[in-house]
Amino acid sequence: MALMAPSADVPPHPWTLIQGWRSQWGSGHTFLVVDFHPETDKVLVLESNAAYGLDGVGYRGLGNLRDVVLQPPAQWWTRREVWTWHRICSTYPFRRQTWLKVEGCGLRGI
Repeated sequence: MALMAPSADVPPHPWTLIQGWRSQWGSGHTFLVVDFHPETDKVLVLESNAAYGLDGVGYRGLGNLRDVVLQPPAQWWTRREVWTWHRICSTYPFRRQTWLKVEGCGLRGI
């Protein structure tokens, strides 16, 4: 079902479950990295949140699922508002990640 990542710092695979905390085991959040674009270091984050332009389930920085009809915008990795892996790591210095075994569900939008 899932594999533990070798470390919390390695870039995520598509469909990575991440638990991150801003302080050690306090102020935490759980989210999915649906895709990772290594050339830009951008991560497509799927979450349920009342922040980052969301008021429910959606892609961080891109909008609610009800507005983007599940498919992220084409070339989402070029958008300024999409977070980088570096920004995720610096925002959530305490992290755990596991790579989910999801097949046949690519959402890269290419």
